[in-house]
Amino acid sequence: MKVCILAAGIGSRMAGVAQTAHKALLPLNNKAIIGRIIEQFPHQEEFVIAVGFQKDQIKDYLAITYPQKHFIFVEVDNFEGPGSGPGYSLFSCRDHLQEPFIFTACDTLILSHLPDYQESWMGVKKVANIENWCSVKVDSHA
Repeated sequence: MKVCILAAGIGSRMAGVAQTAHKALLPLNNKAIIGRIIEQFPHQEEFVIAVGFQKDQIKDYLAITYPQKHFIFVEVDNFEGPGSGPGYSLFSCRDHLQEPFIFTACDTLILSHLPDYQESWMGVKKVANIENWCSVKVDSHA
């Protein structure tokens, strides 16, 4: 099973904080958020990481912190402005995701244990103001 983490965007809602450090590397209890995400998964999982803005920070951090884990970095060519966004970043990763996979954004923390996944999985939560979040539309036919 692969885990796809989107970390290409500029962090525009972070108002200046993410201009010097990528938002995925911001600390939460002395550990980068992306590290907390990665550590939720079994060691053998393969990670597909969409990168763009400040991509070298992400690549360097993961190489130094998790030298035994397997990362595939997908460089997203359009990570800012019209046509960019989580959908485009995920689409950019498609060649590496032709099997069941787990999708998450680089700033999404799952506070409970992950379910026993055997198929593709994406956790969602209903929120009041979707413009502040990565949003999805669920097809009622699924």
